Amino acid sequence: MLYIVMKRIFIVVVCIVSGMSFSFAQNDWVNQYTLAQEAFNAGNLENATAMGKQCLDNYMKQSGEIGTNYRSILRLLSTIAFESSNFEEGIEYSKKEISVLEQMASPKDLTYAGALYNLGLMYRQLDNNEEAQNNLAETLSIYLLYYSPNDEEVVNCKWKLATVKTSLGLKDEAATLFDEAFTAFGNPEEITPDYLQACYYYGSLLVEIGKNSEAVTYLNNVKTIYEDNDYQDSDEYMSVVATMANAYRQIDKVKAEELFALATEKFKSTNSVNSTEYANLVNNRAVNLQALGKSSEAEALLTEMGGGSANEGTVDVSSLNNLAALSQQRGDNKKAEELYLQAIELVEDKTSSSYAEVLENLAVLYSNTGKLE
Repeated sequence: MLYIVMKRIFIVVVCIVSGMSFSFAQNDWVNQYTLAQEAFNAGNLENATAMGKQCLDNYMKQSGEIGTNYRSILRLLSTIAFESSNFEEGIEYSKKEISVLEQMASPKDLTYAGALYNLGLMYRQLDNNEEAQNNLAETLSIYLLYYSPNDEEVVNCKWKLATVKTSLGLKDEAATLFDEAFTAFGNPEEITPDYLQACYYYGSLLVEIGKNSEAVTYLNNVKTIYEDNDYQDSDEYMSVVATMANAYRQIDKVKAEELFALATEKFKSTNSVNSTEYANLVNNRAVNLQALGKSSEAEALLTEMGGGSANEGTVDVSSLNNLAALSQQRGDNKKAEELYLQAIELVEDKTSSSYAEVLENLAVLYSNTGKLE
């Protein structure tokens, strides 16, 4: 059995303040640097942040030299900011670190690549995927000068870059990177969060591009690891099960319904039923139930979610659209028209694909019933 190893592989403080001879007053920033590192390693991010900022302030007062020490302090502060989810602040520290390296005329080596990698990850956290892609791509090009393709640093960077490219809609490029990374990585001796995240994102991408059998392999790997580690109550587990269910819709609809039911139960147990992800789950499950010939169950599921009436809490457009389609199939065209019109009223973005889909379905209804409008 493989267990998850929780280790930081995102941002690492690599440089230590160089040893020099200081008076006590001059040595304040060195002591504060050490205390900030110790607080960070102990998980006390608030103290680490405060001590790190004091260190920077005192360094600028006592020295201010643009060099390795300044760069090391900036790297420490960007690391602390990342772990504290202060990504905007962390980006500024990383950008300053890169600027310092350039002013020092440093080569584009692993230290430089580390700053780029950190910057890319923080842009990713803020959904600035263009900047994330630019920084991670340059990181990878430098890594490949120092590491082999199967080294952890290269593999992790490819996973991150592939995830970003997926978000940018560059699916073919993302799939290539994921495939290269997993092929080079082989069977892991230990499981890290990065590995699990990469398996999930690659599995999800494979579902999107129609490679469902391959997707199941990656997603089931994550599902099994979560179950072996009693991680079934997590949001991540729910997402994996829901995505696996979508993959199985094209392979084994009965198995898909088993997974949809499990995912539904997990969402309800964690009070996550108001999320967009749950709405997607319900609609995909309803489509699968309909394909299994269980239209009444599909309708009941959609109605329970709030698709039966505009007065029943939050109404999901997709649910209304699917309910209308079910009504249309059983010949209740009046009910179908009401639901389609209700869905159209709820769509705020009239240029969205969901709006176009509802309009198309309503047009088909009118065409079939001779009501040309």
